[in-house]
Amino acid sequence: MLQTRPDDELPSLDAERFAAMLGPWHDAGGGTTRQRLTLAIRHLLTTGLVPTGTALPPERALAVALGVSRPTVSAAIADLRGFGLIESRQGSGSRVAGPSGAVRSMIDLATATPFDATHLGSLVVDTTGLLAVTPSTGIDSAGVGLDGLRTAVARWRTRRGRPTAPDHVVITGGAHHGLALAIAARVPAGGTIAVEATTYGPLVDLAAAARASLATIRRDADGIDPADLDHVLATHRPDLVALVGPIHAPSGTAAGSERLDRIAEVLDRHGIPTVIDGALDDLAFGPLAGHLERRCRTTEVISIGTLSKSAWAGLGIGWIVNDPDARRSPAIGGPDVRLGGPSVVAQVMAERLLERFDDVLEPRVARLHRTSDSVLAWLGEAVPEWVPTRPDGGLSLWIRLPTADAAPFVEALARAGVGLGTGSTSRVDRQPDPHVRMCVDRPDYVLDEALDRMVDIWKAGRW
Repeated sequence: MLQTRPDDELPSLDAERFAAMLGPWHDAGGGTTRQRLTLAIRHLLTTGLVPTGTALPPERALAVALGVSRPTVSAAIADLRGFGLIESRQGSGSRVAGPSGAVRSMIDLATATPFDATHLGSLVVDTTGLLAVTPSTGIDSAGVGLDGLRTAVARWRTRRGRPTAPDHVVITGGAHHGLALAIAARVPAGGTIAVEATTYGPLVDLAAAARASLATIRRDADGIDPADLDHVLATHRPDLVALVGPIHAPSGTAAGSERLDRIAEVLDRHGIPTVIDGALDDLAFGPLAGHLERRCRTTEVISIGTLSKSAWAGLGIGWIVNDPDARRSPAIGGPDVRLGGPSVVAQVMAERLLERFDDVLEPRVARLHRTSDSVLAWLGEAVPEWVPTRPDGGLSLWIRLPTADAAPFVEALARAGVGLGTGSTSRVDRQPDPHVRMCVDRPDYVLDEALDRMVDIWKAGRW
C-alpha cells in the first residue's frame, strides 16, 4: 500500500504491493527479462496510478518481490531514468519523476483497443524481409496491398472457416478505412445507407462525410430484427446495407443460427450490396453460429476485417474481402486506396504475425473472457442496479444504468479521471441513452482503480 514517509511526507510504495500492481509481467510479450520488466513498470507509471514523487521500493527488496536478480532491477530502473519517468539521488533511492503530490491521469476505458502490443511477442522486420516484398519497390501501384499480406489474410480467414482467395483481399488502414472505401464505392452523393439503430458510432460520421442519409434498422435481444430489416429495405431501397457482426459493437453479443438465416434470406431477397464490419470477429469467447457472408447466396457481401482490436491498433492494418468478379458495382480498391493505406513495414509485420496468430489469439481471447466475467461479477456486487449485457466476445462491456441519460455520469467520471463511452455515441440519432461502454482490455491494476472511482462517483451521486 502507499504509505507516508515521516521524513519528507512523500508517499512510498512497498515492494510486495508494487510487484502485485505489475501483474504477470513475466509472460508479457517477448524480449529479455530486463526489457519486460522495464515495459511493465513504464506502463504502471504512465497510467498515473502511482502518484508523482512516490518513493519506489529499495532495489534489493523489489528484486526479492519480483523473483529476479538485483542487477536486472537496477538495469530496468536505469532504463526508466532514461525515459524521464524516474529520478534517483544518491542515498535517497528512486522516485516517480515529476512534481510532488498525487496526480490523477485519465484512465481511458472509452477507447476499445488493446492496451499495448506486449501480447504480440517479437515482430522483427529487417532489410532481408523488405527485400522479399512484391513489388520490390514497395510501391503498391495497384492499390490493393502487398501480395504476401493478402495471401496471409486469405490463409487466416480460410483457417477460420471462411475460404478466401488472395485476389479477393484489399489491404486497408483498418476497419474504419475499409468502411470509408466501401461507402465511397457503393454510395453516390445523396444516397442512402441502411444501418442498425445502435451501431459502430463512427459509421454515422462516415455517412455524413459521404453526404448520405441513414435508414435505421431495429435490434432486439437476439440481434437485427429481420422483419424490420425487410421493411426498411423495401421502403427506402438503400444503396448499401452496413451491419456490424458477428460480434456486435457496442453490445458484444452474437446472433444465433436461426436469426442469421432469416437475415440472410431478407438480404438475398432485396439484393442490396451489404458491408459487414467484422472488427471483433476474432475475439469471440466461444464458437460462433456463423457469418452472413457464408449464408447469403445472391446478394453482394463485402467483409471488413482488422488487426486493430485483436492485435494492436498501432499496426494500422485492415482488409476488405469481396469477389472482384461480381462486378455488380464499381470495384473496391485501386490506386486511391494506397493514399490512406498502411506502410510496407506494417504490412510485413502483419504478415508475419498472421502466420502464428493462432498462438497469439488463443491466450488473448481467454484473458478477455476471464476479465469480462470478473468485472461482471464485481459490478453485480458493487452496483447491482446496473444491468450489463453479458458479451459473446469483444473487449468491452455494454452496461445499462438506471437513468434516462448516462452522459452526466460519464462527464462526472471524466472529472475523476476515468473515461467511458456513452450510449448516445453509438446511436444513429445521437439521442440521450442510458448505456455506457467500458473497455476491459486493460491491466488488472488499471481496471481495479477505474472501478473504484466509478462506484465512488455513482454512489456519491455527484453527477
